[in-house]
Amino acid sequence: MAKGIEEVVEQLKQVEDRLDKLYEEATVYRRELVELASREAEKLKNRLLEEARATQERLLSEEVRRSEEKAREIIAKGAAEASRMRKRAEELRKTSEEMVIKSILSGKITL
Repeated sequence: MAKGIEEVVEQLKQVEDRLDKLYEEATVYRRELVELASREAEKLKNRLLEEARATQERLLSEEVRRSEEKAREIIAKGAAEASRMRKRAEELRKTSEEMVIKSILSGKITL
């Protein structure tokens, strides 16, 4: 009977040793898994930051393009308006000159 108890104790010791080894392996795997998850999270964060930067640059570029286009439109309208105003001023100047000449010639204005 003592021999049977010794065998049981030896088997229990082997089971305990195997459980200790499995626990150590699980601890190593857990640490490796945590490190892997941390590296993957860092990669994902960097990729998302790069995508955000690219999106921001694209949006900024589009806004600059739209603003420049709007500025060109405003400049073109301003140039057209200035040209129209110069033309109108020239017409009024000619009309004014004609009126002054007529007034002088008709004797309404004396020099």
